[in-house]
Parts: sequence; C-alpha cells; structure tokens
Amino acid sequence: MISRVFIITIKFYQVCVSPFKRRCCRYHPSCSEYAKQCFEKHGVFRSFLLILKRVFSCHPFSNKPFWDPVK
Repeated sequence: MISRVFIITIKFYQVCVSPFKRRCCRYHPSCSEYAKQCFEKHGVFRSFLLILKRVFSCHPFSNKPFWDPVK
C-alpha cells in the first residue's frame, strides 16, 4: 500500500517534471526508474536504503558502472 503511493509519486515526477529538466542521471535505468523498480520489487524500508545508496553515488566521480539494475 505505502509502496503504491511512492510508485504513483515517482510516475507523476517522470511524466510531469522530468521532461522539463535536462538529463543528469549517469545511470541506466535512471534514478527515478530505479526507485520505481525498487518499490515494485522490495519493501519500503529496503527500497529506501537502495535508493539512498544509488542517489548518493550519482556523481561524476563515482566508479560504479553505468548499468545498475535493481537486484
């Protein structure tokens, strides 16, 4: 139930906000798509941990690979 609220919020962001911003995420899938997939696959608590880890590593000096799917 709570995951569903976050997924709807992320979809709103992807449709209404993201198209008007320049692409700045270095990963594929994008951080918002990754977050949506996390909430679909994992519970809320685990998803938040995975999303925070992902967002904090999204910078030009990161040595993580560009392809970073939800595990």
